[in-house]
Order: sequence, then C-alpha cells, then structure tokens
Amino acid sequence: MEKITEGKIRLAQASKLPAIPYKLKGARIIVFDTETTGVTEDDEIIQLSIIDGNGKTLINEYVHPYWKKDWAAAARVNGITPEMVKDAPYPHDLIPKVKGIFEAADLLIAYNNQFDLSFLRRWGISDSGKEQYDVMLEFAQEYGMSILETINGKN
Repeated sequence: MEKITEGKIRLAQASKLPAIPYKLKGARIIVFDTETTGVTEDDEIIQLSIIDGNGKTLINEYVHPYWKKDWAAAARVNGITPEMVKDAPYPHDLIPKVKGIFEAADLLIAYNNQFDLSFLRRWGISDSGKEQYDVMLEFAQEYGMSILETINGKN
C-alpha cells in the first residue's frame, strides 16, 4: 500500500507541471487513446497516443507506471507487458507536452473518451470547454445499444 501512496503523491506533483505551449497546424482537432493497467482508480496509463486532425502523430509513447508492477489481466487485452514499459518515460516526462496539446485543441476525439479522460485528468489534463466526440457512441448507434450496456456493466 505504501508504494501506491508514494506513486499517487508523485503523480499529483507531476500533474501540477506547467504546459509546454503547442500550436496545432490547421484544424484544432486531436484524436487520442490510452492503454491502462486496468480500469480502477488505482490503475495507470501505460500507453498514450495522440494524432492531430491531419493524421500527424503528436505522441505515441509507452508510459512507465509509478506504482503498478504487474497487470496480467490488462496485458491480455492490450498486449502491453511490464517489460515493454520498463524503459519508457514516466508521466512527469510527458505531462507538460500533453497539457500543451490538449490546451491547443478545440475538439477532442476518442473511443470511450470519458474512460481515457478520467485517467488523463489525474495527470492534470483539462478537457474543460472542449468539444468532444466519442466514436464509441457512433459505433453503438450502428451496432445497437447493447454494446454500450455491456461496456457500462448493464448486461
């Protein structure tokens, strides 16, 4: 439990780092995705990818978690193992750039964006005042609401 607390303190400190200003070229759109060690408040981001509205990769990085050392269940889903992130940057190495990218964007696009944003908010990333488009909602309309109910635990 001590390592989780230490990790959360380090993350809280890192989340206060200032943004590195970023200028998006053309449309102020970003598409982002995270992979995590799990789905609870005690889990962490282990990969972050962001592209701009023109398809240019802005970030595509594995992330070294502060306190999680094993995530076998998540690895079976996302294919990311502890070995793959052992030399990756820590959140504090990425947070200033990510903050700058999010601040520069007007439109945030993701699949299940509220899940990804819940993890990014712990990094101090703000989505306040940003237009959002959740691709998962379009997918659910196309394939039926049962997919959303399954994801939200109603089935």
